[in-house]
Amino acid sequence: MSQAEAGVEVVDLWTQPLHGDTWARGKFVLISEPDRLWLVMGPVSEFAYHANLVDRFCRDHQILCSWVRPRDMVEIHDKGIKMLGGGFVEMNAIKRKVRFSGSSKAYGSCPELELRRVVAHHAKFATQSVQIDV
Repeated sequence: MSQAEAGVEVVDLWTQPLHGDTWARGKFVLISEPDRLWLVMGPVSEFAYHANLVDRFCRDHQILCSWVRPRDMVEIHDKGIKMLGGGFVEMNAIKRKVRFSGSSKAYGSCPELELRRVVAHHAKFATQSVQIDV
């Protein structure tokens, strides 16, 4: 589900393949450590809050974290790992388009330059038209 390139990794938590000419709606967060940048994204239907993405990422990567505000915010306890922010993602498989927008109420907006770094260096976006409005 993920692939590392140039210190960039995408953790795609969509369990159903995207197909058809409909827009799949999701959320994303950017998480970093000194030599790695993770884009974690999943469907709104499974991840109602950005914190759900953070919690799943931490559990999958065995990173210590805890819920600060139930449903709303997860804190990462590893001081070398930083939450950069989050927002919304929409994807269309037929049109081969991806749109990143908005910001997380709990974590704030993500740095546009870091999001552009993921898009530029990860194969997942090589054949996609990507729009970034964060």
